[in-house]
Amino acid sequence: MAVWSDLPADLMRSIDDKILSYKDQVRCRCVCSSWRSALPEMTGSMPGLLVPLKSETQTGSRTPFGFIDPFEKKVHRLRFSYPRGTGMLFRGSCHGWVVSIEGSSIYVINPLTGVHEMLPPIIELPDLRKFRPDTCTLRDYILDKVSFSSSPQSNNFVAVAIYGDRGSLAYCKRRDRQWTLIHHGGYSDFIFHGDQIYTVNGSGSLVVCDIQNQSPKVWELVPSSLKRKRRFLSSNPSRLYLVESSGGLLMVQRIVSINGIHYETLGFRVFKLDTSSREWHRIVSTGEDALFLGWNVCLCSKLRGYGGDCIYFTHKNMVWRRRKMAYGPEISVFNLSNGSFQDLPKQSSDLESVIWSPPVWFIPTY
Repeated sequence: MAVWSDLPADLMRSIDDKILSYKDQVRCRCVCSSWRSALPEMTGSMPGLLVPLKSETQTGSRTPFGFIDPFEKKVHRLRFSYPRGTGMLFRGSCHGWVVSIEGSSIYVINPLTGVHEMLPPIIELPDLRKFRPDTCTLRDYILDKVSFSSSPQSNNFVAVAIYGDRGSLAYCKRRDRQWTLIHHGGYSDFIFHGDQIYTVNGSGSLVVCDIQNQSPKVWELVPSSLKRKRRFLSSNPSRLYLVESSGGLLMVQRIVSINGIHYETLGFRVFKLDTSSREWHRIVSTGEDALFLGWNVCLCSKLRGYGGDCIYFTHKNMVWRRRKMAYGPEISVFNLSNGSFQDLPKQSSDLESVIWSPPVWFIPTY
């Protein structure tokens, strides 16, 4: 009788090429050492939605989290000790960590280990030190997004935040006790690009921020004008995102329709930065790259099983439940090549699918 572990390496690689599920690829490599050595090393990690789940039975400091695979009708529950306060609100994710707000406190959490670090509180953001809004206003409306340059446990760690109704940008470094203002610019999104910060405002202007010295330097890399805006940006309400792809820096425009508290996504436009001409050029394909877009996070990944040339996105989907705002983690796919939408299966109803914070896209690191 043939031994499974003795399958020829070329046959194993042929089988592996047919496996689309990321988790099945992992399982295949875990069967035995000979299979693992015969197969190419896996790159990247499976993106999914991280959600704090509402549970009536949670006690002490244990808060249930859910990790949602976009293609599964299932929520994988994670539990770890976490300092609970007024309720979690996610405001970003990168490098395998997520940013959560509890009242005026800002935590950076590793959902797989439960390790967490604290950033300077919201009240230490510039322009807020003399302003004392209530906790709900701080948590829900002041802070829009936080991202960082590296693992929070790195000595070179830098966190950047967009906050306030002016779309202001501020940063803090490891062990800082307060935030430092970079610029007021009506910013919509930002990304770490080398040693600098690239940020975009609502008209598509790309601004570079250098915080290497004590006084931040800011200059415009790609200018915007009303004429240029009419040419390539939709006139509908929209939000702009920046994301690093395998082919360079992209700007994604999410076009929405707003009806009261409900947001409906109408479509997307994608632009690529031409570094030589310093202009945005609209593209109709991202190749093998898939984009994962939430309300304040945009990630890029190239994995088998996730169709390239697609944008996987979450809906705002806000509803009122018991006088609180709730969100549903529904996921849809936008196909850039033909402009079509596809709704992915909703999560199993036997698990908690109504959450009290917008879900955030999360790529674990091991």
